[in-house]
Amino acid sequence: MPKASKRKFNPAVRNVPTFKKKKIKIGRHLPHLNSTNTEIKSKKIILTEQNVVNELNSSVYDKNDGKSQIKSIDVIISQLSHHNENMSRTAICGVRNYFKNNLNELLRHLHKIITRIGPLMLKE
Repeated sequence: MPKASKRKFNPAVRNVPTFKKKKIKIGRHLPHLNSTNTEIKSKKIILTEQNVVNELNSSVYDKNDGKSQIKSIDVIISQLSHHNENMSRTAICGVRNYFKNNLNELLRHLHKIITRIGPLMLKE
């Protein structure tokens, strides 16, 4: 009498649950299955386009407190080509306020200012 053929073992056919029970360390307790985590994580969103109006109204160069000092026009012009957008916008306000007080120096520095402000106008 021939032996009955053995079936080959196929692990996919076994009755294995899809989601296995999470293993925990000894002495630790799992949270209840019906509990809900109500913590909210949020980040502040800053849109630079919306801050332009506020920045033009109150500039670092407008304030006359002890911390801010009046900078020379060469320093302000060099800040116009700064890689940081906020620094270059503040420098634009500084140029405006500087020439509001010293109008006679405008022609002397006009070439430097136009060459630095031109790329900023194209970028915006």
